[in-house]
Amino acid sequence: MKATRPARSRTDPVRRARLPLAVLAALICAAPAVARPGYPNATALEATVASRFATDGAATAIVHVTLAYRHLVFKRDGDGFASTLRVSVVAEARGRRVGGGFASVSAAASDYGATRSEERLRCVVDVPLSVREEVVLRLRATVAGTSRTWERDLPFDPSAAGAVPFHFTGFHWDLGPDAQGETVMGAGRDTLSAVFTLATHAVRADTSPRAELQVLVRNARGQERILRRNTLTRASGDSLVERVTVTASEMPFGALVFTALVVADDGASLELTPGRDLVNLALPWEDEAAWRRHVSWLEMIVDADRRRTLAGTSAAGREAAWRAVWAERPSGTRPGEREHLLRIVEADHRFGRFGRGALSDRGRILIYHGDPDRVETLGMDAAYPGTWQIWYYGGPGLLFRFYDAYGLGDFRLYDTAPY
Repeated sequence: MKATRPARSRTDPVRRARLPLAVLAALICAAPAVARPGYPNATALEATVASRFATDGAATAIVHVTLAYRHLVFKRDGDGFASTLRVSVVAEARGRRVGGGFASVSAAASDYGATRSEERLRCVVDVPLSVREEVVLRLRATVAGTSRTWERDLPFDPSAAGAVPFHFTGFHWDLGPDAQGETVMGAGRDTLSAVFTLATHAVRADTSPRAELQVLVRNARGQERILRRNTLTRASGDSLVERVTVTASEMPFGALVFTALVVADDGASLELTPGRDLVNLALPWEDEAAWRRHVSWLEMIVDADRRRTLAGTSAAGREAAWRAVWAERPSGTRPGEREHLLRIVEADHRFGRFGRGALSDRGRILIYHGDPDRVETLGMDAAYPGTWQIWYYGGPGLLFRFYDAYGLGDFRLYDTAPY
């Protein structure tokens, strides 16, 4: 639960080409970092503090740390690269230690280009506190096997959350992983029910007796959609249970975090931490632009005339027209509807650095053909000042060549050929 005052990858198999400068780049990537003034980038690591409270009011500081892959130090790991970030936090109050925690998390990259990406590694450290007064959280994050280290002092006051008259003591929803391990809505599952348990805040008693429970979803770009607003009223000793049911059609398409806020009258808020990840595959039938994008992604499913007809379908007839497309597909033909939609979500996740990933060249090929059987990366050399990536598909006997002119990860489709 995050207290505020008013004003979270699956990769392809890769074979690295043995070009001289490509090998040099891999060796540089794997070498231990050398500490020097101004490096690593002091602002590269982002750290925020959230809160969780037990029924007796005892507080736990939850430190969220994120760092872009390009600030890590990767080493060879089989056919790809790997790096580990270790994070320790010590809580101090009046010069004495009052809590602490440690966590580590690893990143995997399929090729050298991915190690220089803006994809973020996320680490969460729970720090139980033995006091309810203001503390300083002394954070130290180190890339394992290197001298690359970040240190932060984060002030944290558990009583600040006391401005909110309730805190979360429990959460349950009826949405779990399906047979494929995905937590999915909109593919045979159209509703979810959630139960939030809240208790009167024990830190302060002089707060407003009213607050609002906001149930919302948030996408990877930080955009939020509030799904429900429930008024909460406090009475002495109250323990509240709030039940909420939402439908897939109320939520945006794609990968989301389902969470909730308790918002006090003065705007102070407390967030449920951690939120719950889900993928919503329900199409936004009323959204003209979104509908046309989904029709365009049917390029390998139906012909151009059918796509033009679908694009011109009125909002009232879109769901039936969409269902008809998939009903007409021969049984067992890949991709099916669910797989097709999950490919769009995966393309957004993998290739979204320069805009929506499903609209990029690599995203479109992933949607149409799925994961390639093999990926080959050719690094920069004197003849070609850029990076090539070649995707091989054995089934149709095709290869797709992508070119990144500046080594930034912005690959554009160069050509297609049989192989």
